[in-house]
Formats: sequence, C-alpha cells, structure tokens
Amino acid sequence: SVITIPATEQVAYLRDVLSVSRAYQDPPQALAYYNGQPAIVLAVSMQKKGVNVLDFGPRVKAKVAEIEAELPIGYALDFATYQADYVAESVDGVTLNVYETLGIVLAMVMLFLGWRTGLIVGSIVPLTMLVSLVFMSVLGIELERVSLATMIIALGLLVDNGIVIAEDIGRRMAAGASRQEAALGTGRQLSLPLLTSSLTTILAFLPLMLASDSSGEYMRSMSLVIMIALMSSWLLAMCFTPLLCVWFMGEPKTTPAQVKAAYDGRVYQIYKAVLRWLLRARIPFVIAVAAGLVGGFTLLAQVPQQFFPESSRNQFYIYLDLPNGATTKATAETVQKVVAWLGDEEVNPEVVSNVAYVGYGGPRFFVPLAPRDEDPHVAFILVTASDVEAVDPLIERSRLYLAENHPEAYGRLKKFFLGNSETGLLEVRLRGRDLETVAAYGKEVEAALRAVPGALDIHNNWENRTTKVLVEIDQVRARRAGVTSEEIAQSLNTFFTGEAVTAYREGDQIIPIVLRANDAERTNMDRLRSIEVYSASGGHSVLLSEVADFVPVNQYSRIERYNLKRTVTVQAKHSWLQAVELLAAVEPALQRIEARLPAGYSIEVGGEPEDAAKGEQALFEFVPHCLALIVLILVWQFNSFTKPVIIFITIPLSFVGAAVGLLATGAFMGFMAMLGFLSLAGIIINNAIVLLDQIKVEIEQGATPYDAVINASVSRLQPVMMTTLTTILGLLPLMLPPDPLFFAMAVVIAAGLSVGTILTLATVPVLYTLFNGVKIPSKTPAAKPTPAAA
Repeated sequence: SVITIPATEQVAYLRDVLSVSRAYQDPPQALAYYNGQPAIVLAVSMQKKGVNVLDFGPRVKAKVAEIEAELPIGYALDFATYQADYVAESVDGVTLNVYETLGIVLAMVMLFLGWRTGLIVGSIVPLTMLVSLVFMSVLGIELERVSLATMIIALGLLVDNGIVIAEDIGRRMAAGASRQEAALGTGRQLSLPLLTSSLTTILAFLPLMLASDSSGEYMRSMSLVIMIALMSSWLLAMCFTPLLCVWFMGEPKTTPAQVKAAYDGRVYQIYKAVLRWLLRARIPFVIAVAAGLVGGFTLLAQVPQQFFPESSRNQFYIYLDLPNGATTKATAETVQKVVAWLGDEEVNPEVVSNVAYVGYGGPRFFVPLAPRDEDPHVAFILVTASDVEAVDPLIERSRLYLAENHPEAYGRLKKFFLGNSETGLLEVRLRGRDLETVAAYGKEVEAALRAVPGALDIHNNWENRTTKVLVEIDQVRARRAGVTSEEIAQSLNTFFTGEAVTAYREGDQIIPIVLRANDAERTNMDRLRSIEVYSASGGHSVLLSEVADFVPVNQYSRIERYNLKRTVTVQAKHSWLQAVELLAAVEPALQRIEARLPAGYSIEVGGEPEDAAKGEQALFEFVPHCLALIVLILVWQFNSFTKPVIIFITIPLSFVGAAVGLLATGAFMGFMAMLGFLSLAGIIINNAIVLLDQIKVEIEQGATPYDAVINASVSRLQPVMMTTLTTILGLLPLMLPPDPLFFAMAVVIAAGLSVGTILTLATVPVLYTLFNGVKIPSKTPAAKPTPAAA
C-alpha cells in the first residue's frame, strides 16, 4: 500500500514508514483461564421460568458433546461450573430428609396409637403433601431447597391434627360411643380449636411472607408452603381422618371402666401428683418460672450470631488484586502463576478444576454473588475441590502460598454463603466531604481492624494512590500554534493507546486497524515531550512541549460515594469470630476515632451486621399485626381475654430450651433461628389452645373448675406429648447431619419444644387457676378424668 506525503505530493510505501503486524488486542480487556489454559467462557442459563434445571442440564451436556465432536484437534469444551449437579445434590439431600422424616413420623404414630390407628393417621401425611404440591404448582411455588425443607418442618406440624382427631375418636369409642357418634362428636368439639391452632401457626410464619427485605424474599416460599400444608392438613383431618376411623378403626378392647383406670397408670399418677403440688404452690412456681425465663434470655444473649450460614459447596473463590494501576498483562502473569500452583496435583491433589478471570469477575453463576467490576488490576479465581471437607484446608494453604510467593498481589479467599450477604463480613463506612480527611480516617479504621488478632481479608475500596501525569495545555500558546485541545488529546491517544483508523474485512469478520507508536516509544515517558501534534487548520505539526506543561501528581485511583457523600469502606473478616463479635472487638477503637471526627463526618457499620439488622427489622415489622390477629382469633374462640393472656405468657417458656439447645449444639443465632422462634411460638400456642379448650369442655360437662383443670391436663398429656415427640423426631434429619441452612431453625424448634411443652403442661393449669380464681383444696382425693361424651 502507498501513501501520499503531505506538501510534497510524493508517495511512499507504507512499510517504509511503519511496521504492520497482526496481533490480539493490546492491552487485552478480559482474559479467562481454565486449569491454566486460555479459555472462552460461555454462561448458559434458562430463559423460560418453571423449567426443571435437572432436565435442562443434561440437554446442555448433550449439546456440548455434539459441538465438541466437530471441533478441531486441540480444542475442548469443559464445564467450569455445572450448576445442575449442585442443585441435584441439594434437592436430593433434602428429598431424602423428607422421606426420613415421613418414616419417623409414621413410626412414632404407630408406636403410640397402634398399627391400625397409626396407619389411619399416617395416611394423612402423604395425602396432605400431595394436596400441598398441587396448590404449590397452581401458585407457582417451585420445588427447591427452601420449599422442600419446609415440607420437613411442616410434617411434624400437619400430623398433629390427625393425631388429635384419631386419638379423641378412639377415646370416645372406648368410652362407649359408636363410631359415627365418636366421629361426629370429635368433629363438633375439635374443629374450631384445631382450625384456630392452624391459623395461629400460619400467622406466626406470616411476617416472613410480608417481609420486604431480600432475606424475606429468599425465604418467602417457606411461609407459603406452611400455609398450604397446614390448611390442607386441617381440611383432611376434619373430613378424611374421621371417615377412615369409621371404616377401619378397630373396636375398643377396653371397657369405659378400664379407660378410666388407664389414667391411674404410673406416668399419669406422677403427672397428677406433680400438678396438684404445683397448684398448691402457684406463687412460688410462677416466680421460679419467671426466674427461669430471665435465665433463658440471659443464655440467649450468649449465643453467637450469624445472619446466614456458609454454603456446603465444594468450591471457594479468590479475589486477587494487584496495586491499582497495574496492567492486565501484569495481572494475568500473576494469575497464571497462581492457577499453575493450584493445578499442581502433587501440592493440591484435592483441586478438581479452577477457572480464572482477569480484568473482570466472569459471568454470574451464583445468585448471591455479584461479579466484580471491570478493572485491569483485579482477577477472580473459582476453585472446585474434590469434596466439602477439602475446602477449608485448601483455603488455608492457598492463603499461605499467596502471602509467601506473591507480595505484589493481595488475595481474599472466601467460601460461598447461603443468604443475601457474605457470612462473617464486616464493613465500616467512613463518610464525609473532604477527600483527604475521609482517606486519613479510613486508614485509621483499617489500622484498627488490623490490630485485632485473627483479622483477615482487610480491604479498602479506595485502594492505593496512583501516579499520573497531567498534561496542562497553555491555551495561549496552543492558539498561537494553531492546535486545539481536541487535536492534542487525539494525538496523545493515537500515540499511546492507538486509534482505529479503518477496518479490514476478512470473510465474516471485521478486524480493526489501529495506528499507534511502537512499543519502545509508547513505554518511554521521555517521549511524551517530543510528541508531535498535527494542526489540521495550519497543516503543520508542533511539539507537545511547546503548547503544554507536564505535572506529575499522586491521586486516588478510586473515590467511592455512598448516598452521594465521599465514603471509604473498609471490609474485614476474622479467622474464628463472627461479624458481630469482630465488631465488638474493634468497637472501642471505632468509638475513639468517631470522637475525633469533625462535624459532617460519620462512621457507619455495614456488611453482615447491617444486613442482619435490616432483615430483622423487615421480619418483625409485621409481627405486631400478626400477633393482633392471633389475639382476635383466640378471643373469638374462647370469648375471653384471660385465656389469650395465658396462652401468650406460655410462649416465652419455650425460649429457655431453645437457648440451651443453641448453646449445646453450637448453632448460631441468625435469621433462620428467628424463624424457628416464630414457628416454635405457633406450636406452643397450639398446645395451650387444645388444653384450654379441654378445660372448657370438662366444665361444661359438670366438673368443678379444679377437677376440670386436673382432668383436662391428664387427658391431653398423651396427645400433647405424642405430637411434640413426633415433631422433634421429625426434625432429626435436619440436625443429623446438620443441614447448613436449616440446622439452627431445627435446633430452636426441637430444643424449645422439649422444654416448652413440659412447662406448658404445668404453667397453663397454674395460670388458669390464678386468673380465674379457682380455689385449690389443701388435700384432694384422686380425681379420675371423665372422657368427653360423644
């Protein structure tokens, strides 16, 4: 190709004045490496909602295999992350837990009620689940980890209605009623109490559905599944269970006299003796319970806090940062060394694969994890281990390797998390107007966090300063020379970065042709002064040094803002402390810094503590409304204000057991534990409702208030203990082994019920006699409960 030389009208070959070469874009914008080899990463996701990922994944695999067969030799297609495997592992684990819970519940029911009655009650469980699945499909609730695990939690609750109905029908038949009379009598007596108890449990979970926070959105399907399952359970218990009892329940093998004598058994005698003693010592007992509550809440305050737990994925990721100002090539060189070390089978035999992204964070493959912003000095490395147990040793080994071998880079190694915020992450935001003041105090915050033993992954989002050269144009000299600021900028851009002057079409590809100085000149800072700026108006060139001055400056490469104010954010985690505990450790230093802040400057806490506070606020925002609805329902059922008060006093009793359970198992107090407390409150309310309703029935049948309390408590002992034990054992699959997401919730419900139920069976009778002025005889003959008549 020839070019025309200006002013001379002579021509010259292009090769005589410049060199032409074909190469990749320089500097590269985004690089990817899979197991150390250059790669192109494609993210494939489902466009249509409602498609089963377990069906979609194999179809993608089949298509990839088909494409790979047509590739040239040397090219290969691999899966950096195959999400369907993780979904299958999670869903299969929870599904197995559902089957285990179902088996445990059915076994417990048959153990307490006999195989015939147990099968009658147990049949309601799979039937309720099928009905629930139908309604879930209609409402668009997908089968995923949360909804499936909710089924486990609901199993222990939905079987309660069937147990109460079948047990009461059997008791009436043993007392002499016919099948139809027993079924109709049970329906008339228990339909409203069971509906009330189901509605109160639903209302206990309702704040989760109404929560506007992202954590509430993440767990919203739980409240919907509970609502569907409990209402289906109540409907089937009232219609299907009595019908099965009429058809299949065996004839009672005991006479009415033997039924009465059954309450003279050793367990009942012990319970009656303890209950009579407590009724004679009501005031000391109430004081002891109050003291126990204080102790329980004190223990609860000692439980370590964690908003959402870490994931059980066999993966971890690395944020690798070079100093701001580093080129993509420098970042890529470090990344290649790191991934080569990770892929060394002798050093890291646990590593299955790794994928690295240079200059950006790659595609979004995990919903809570947002990709990194594009920047030449940053990289993101995803490491897949052979199993979950290998993740922690790999993280520690990788952290040590980076510290010893790559001082030019700063790596933050992290595990995946299940909530909407990173587990254990503490952020401290320092806000203000003046740039230097904000930066200086931000460094003090950073130093305060580094002073905490065990603190790691400390990161300042303003990063390091970078040196720049300001080209200050003297407009007077520039006008005199006949050049404009635009022409100066264009000359600089063409010389150093390069400018696309045209494009070359090759087949179906368009290759830009970039004009720029050669490498020796582009990387020589002295060449800056002698750059020639071409004046289009004058048709001549001038040296840049003739029209501009050069001023080196050291500036912040990043200046972040939060709510329009300059804000430096310092992040940190800890080797063994949770975010709240790390905040407590650094808070004295933060308070000293805050005391010296000028007016208009502030320190704010972010990260997991802030997200936890927002999540709790969103969760408890509608709790008063739901509690008010529960009160209205209870007042409507009992036509009394004292009984709802009694019921609500019993709720905190379960918190004592929950606190002990959390401390004993090492579970954390977090969002899931709070949901456990809400569901626990609903279950405790159910027990109190059934017991108070039975007292009402005993009084209506002519018993004295004192005898009614004793008889009702004794007659409800077995069904209450049975449903409690069934619920607790049904939660075992979530606790053994610990489910990463639902372990704390299961512990709260199981431990809280184990203590709360026992206290409820004692406290409700005591409070009832106190609030209703029931006289307690000093010595009472043994009272035998009279079963409810049909």
